Amino acid sequence: MDINININSKKIKFNYILTAIIILAIILRLYKLDFQGAWLDELHTLKEADPNLTFKEFDDVIMFREGIPHFYFLVVRFFSLIFGHTLYTIRLVSVISGVISVYGMYLLGKSMKDKETGYIAACLLAVHPFLIEYSQEARSYEMLAMFLILSVYRLTLFLKNINLKNAIYLGIFSGLITNTQPIAIVCVMSIYLIIAIWFLFLKTKEERINYIKYSFLSGIVTLLVFYPVYQIVEKVSKATSSFWTQKPSYEYVVFVLQQITGGNNVLLLISIFSFPFFLVLIIIGLKKKEDFSKNQNLLNFIIVFVWVGFYFLFILIKSYGQTSLILPRYLIALAPGFVLSISLLISYFRNVKIKFSLTLIMAFVFLYSLFVQKDYYNTRVKSQFNELAIRVLDENKNKETIVSNWGWLLSFYLDREYTNKNIYEKNLDLYINDVKTNSVIQENFWYIDGNSRPYAVAPETQDFLDKNYTLNKSIDLHDCWAKHYISNKIISKSEKSLKLNQFSNAQFDGTGNLMFFENSKSSSLPMVLEKGKYSIEISCISHPQSKIDNENAKFMVFINDKIYGTFESSEKAIETIKIDYNQEVSSDFQLDIAFINDFSKGNVDRNLQISKIEIKIK
Repeated sequence: MDINININSKKIKFNYILTAIIILAIILRLYKLDFQGAWLDELHTLKEADPNLTFKEFDDVIMFREGIPHFYFLVVRFFSLIFGHTLYTIRLVSVISGVISVYGMYLLGKSMKDKETGYIAACLLAVHPFLIEYSQEARSYEMLAMFLILSVYRLTLFLKNINLKNAIYLGIFSGLITNTQPIAIVCVMSIYLIIAIWFLFLKTKEERINYIKYSFLSGIVTLLVFYPVYQIVEKVSKATSSFWTQKPSYEYVVFVLQQITGGNNVLLLISIFSFPFFLVLIIIGLKKKEDFSKNQNLLNFIIVFVWVGFYFLFILIKSYGQTSLILPRYLIALAPGFVLSISLLISYFRNVKIKFSLTLIMAFVFLYSLFVQKDYYNTRVKSQFNELAIRVLDENKNKETIVSNWGWLLSFYLDREYTNKNIYEKNLDLYINDVKTNSVIQENFWYIDGNSRPYAVAPETQDFLDKNYTLNKSIDLHDCWAKHYISNKIISKSEKSLKLNQFSNAQFDGTGNLMFFENSKSSSLPMVLEKGKYSIEISCISHPQSKIDNENAKFMVFINDKIYGTFESSEKAIETIKIDYNQEVSSDFQLDIAFINDFSKGNVDRNLQISKIEIKIK
């Protein structure tokens, strides 16, 4: 219902029903927005949309680590510049996408049938548990749903009135869907399949020519908007497996569909059976010798059936191949389609009280699933990596080494400014192997893991830990954990090792060696060194295992910006180069290594490897 307000003879329409629905949607999406922890994918968003990154760094990290195109991260980055870069603020992007989706659903329902249908669709989408959950997640899935709803809305306008304006708008919104997720290409395929099917119902040659012309134009616009995404799509398409998804089975597919439709069997059955009931109503309403191209009810059924049916079948068939895509978040496009089917079915009842009652019942079932069955706002469902990292950071007063299989991601909380440089990205087995082989020193350390990865190490790793470390502390949160190990080794006060992973402008091999592949300088983390005489011992080797032009890798050593010599490493085995050094007063100490004779010839390339740097009191 609208309220008309006259101000200076101008009418302002105030739609209080839609406003109430949108306010409800906002409340449900903002309520306890920061309750759920930051799971792994949200750590990706925090790292990759960090406004502190230069645009080149931003592009590089998206292309190297992501499967989602740049657009979503650019929006998050923009939000972060204005409101700050926190888990709460980056989730606001999905909140806004979810609220716009509700408004878009109103427009879509209104365009397909009438205003009442728009209200019903908007109301049910506002309280949908699955879409509320993804409106509180800092990933692009809710944005996908938003652009899909708006694209289908523009599709209905295009099919009603085929002209240049509607063709361009349809092309833009369809292209934007692909900018949220590579999998959204299937949504675009669904839209243009609907266009192809509806072509079959056109009667006159003039209608068909006009239809083809503007459909083709819309497709060109879609491709232009899609163009920036093709590199990400190309990269993702090369993936041959996805360890985080299951192969489709009847039980697993039913479970996924339950999540998408609201969280229980009742909602699943209502959603699925809304289609045949909808079809029966369409068939009953058909008239003999009717011009089907003018039948809005038939068009509505084709839209929702192709939207849901084609997308689901495509993903299901694809999942029987090498890469399974059967995962609730990958099927988020189905959720608004199911809602629209139910809404249209309810709208066909002529009695207003029946429509109102059915809408209330459906909304109640959705809210029951959200508040009672799922108890979503009080039940942890996502990894608490953010809270765990903050706990470890608070406990780690001595800035000891932190090891994690997710080291790069967790560095957002543990060392965002890259000042401590005390994080190793390795699993526990690999790190302990490095300790065994003296690639890293044996010292106190923290280990963090999670994301469906409980504590599990090889027997030889556990044996080494038991003999050489004492487990000092364990922290267990939802789907993540941390352990603090104290080294049993007595550390000589006369020896110090520089941590190679803390060197700046550095590259490393798989075992933690500092590698130089081209002429460059790498610097240690500044430290305080007491007054005294020292021997600085650098373990190094030249690659390959033969000289190039009768020369091995050479490097210069600087201490506090003063050159202390030029050295040539051996190509046969790791050797230790010793440098006498006198620290005249207790003060800062920083060591730089500069590789100075990079050279390649044919298929060989001269490189330098630094395995260890120790400082020993003489």
